[in-house]
Amino acid sequence: FFQSNCEGEVVTCLHNCYFNSYDGAVINPGAHTHYSYAIYDAIKAIAPIPVVEVHISDIHSREAFRQVSVTAPACVAQIAGKGYDGYFEAVKLLADLK
Repeated sequence: FFQSNCEGEVVTCLHNCYFNSYDGAVINPGAHTHYSYAIYDAIKAIAPIPVVEVHISDIHSREAFRQVSVTAPACVAQIAGKGYDGYFEAVKLLADLK
């Protein structure tokens, strides 16, 4: 588990997933979802490690600018609007990929 409000620290954490040979990662990029091409690039860089993007709220029913995720296209899936259960669903999805 890792949490940071700093974009660069999130990028470093994703890189560490690669260097530590993780089987997968779950990320809630928060506000970074809407503008962080650095996080997008980091997710792409750690391939073939699958990453699932999770949002507690349904970003697709929010303001127009919050409906766009620049990080989701780098992920194997996006789960939104399922509350904290979305994290469990993401881990299950990753386990099913193994």
